[in-house]
Amino acid sequence: FDPSKMGLHTAQLKITNSDIDENPYIINLTGIGLTPDINLKQGSINIASGGNIVLPSVLAGELSETIVTIENLGNDVLNIGTINILGNTGEFQVNNMPTSIPVGGQANFQVRFTPPFGATGVKNITLNLFNNDFDENPYVMTISATIVEPEINVREGNVNIPHQTVFDMGTITEAGFGGTN
Repeated sequence: FDPSKMGLHTAQLKITNSDIDENPYIINLTGIGLTPDINLKQGSINIASGGNIVLPSVLAGELSETIVTIENLGNDVLNIGTINILGNTGEFQVNNMPTSIPVGGQANFQVRFTPPFGATGVKNITLNLFNNDFDENPYVMTISATIVEPEINVREGNVNIPHQTVFDMGTITEAGFGGTN
């Protein structure tokens, strides 16, 4: 018995023979297929195999990270094997990957992204997560992060001062100070 999916399986074994009252000889076979069923989540959102995990936007040189949850929705232990990362591997890290998850259990791993100074745009990796789920091995996902540029905003009180504005500092007298706060 080597099931390819979970649940109850039945079959009939018929043995043809020369016995007059038991030809064919019939044996009814049953078996229950046990299999893990992997599911990934970012927060409360399911990430299907082939889906995308988006990290928070980040300034170059700073850290962006997220926690991904692996659930085992099947009826057998989910074993996590190797992971294969393709893309900007020096900028992304995958930490605390579990090796197995019991039936009905879950475990978290962390994805971290630190772009180098001067980097801009969107960066991606493809993560192949090898496991023992029959129909989702490997579990493939794209992980992406956007690098944002710093933005300055200058204000006087509650009023924004646009870039290259001429700002009158007032008149200064010999005995006192002038200007604004």
